Amino acid sequence: MSLLEPCPHAPGKDIDVYLQPLIDELKELWNDGVDTYDVSIGQSFRLNACILWTINDFPTYGNLSSWSTKGYKACPQLEHVRHVTFGKNPNNVDRKRKRASIELNWTKKSIFFELEYWANLKIIHNLYVMHIEKNVCDNVLGTLLNLEGKTKDIIKARMDLEDMNIRPELHLQDVGTKYLKPPACYTFTIDERQKI
Repeated sequence: MSLLEPCPHAPGKDIDVYLQPLIDELKELWNDGVDTYDVSIGQSFRLNACILWTINDFPTYGNLSSWSTKGYKACPQLEHVRHVTFGKNPNNVDRKRKRASIELNWTKKSIFFELEYWANLKIIHNLYVMHIEKNVCDNVLGTLLNLEGKTKDIIKARMDLEDMNIRPELHLQDVGTKYLKPPACYTFTIDERQKI
């Protein structure tokens, strides 16, 4: 069973809207089961099933687990997360939900917790390491080669360096009406890229 999220138009934290039919079917499979025919023995039987875990890349892990993968907080306590309504609501566009400090880094309570057995599973979300390694490789190469749209050496990253008061040689330089982004020592020049 797989669910693909097409980027850049992935549902993000609203993925629960799309998962609701799957969760309903998983509840039925767990509680009631479905009649199934076994061809090898020529008999019908009642099939019960459950989902043991998910396997996803890091951004999808954040969406499915409901743990913000951005930031640094740890030691989650799910029971303190208030009920959140999902789906696109025109009244809530661009408004972030305020979280109590006890909610830590949870963005919502995952829809998977509607499955009565989910909280008892030992490992519920697994990372697809090969996909993550590919993304890391793409990001490193994109940054080294300074590829448009692929580099992580962007204006916001340079502004963060200035805010943290580190790497002053990489801070943006104000030159009149615009800012200049000085080249980093790890970025290939156009001549060096052509030699590769």
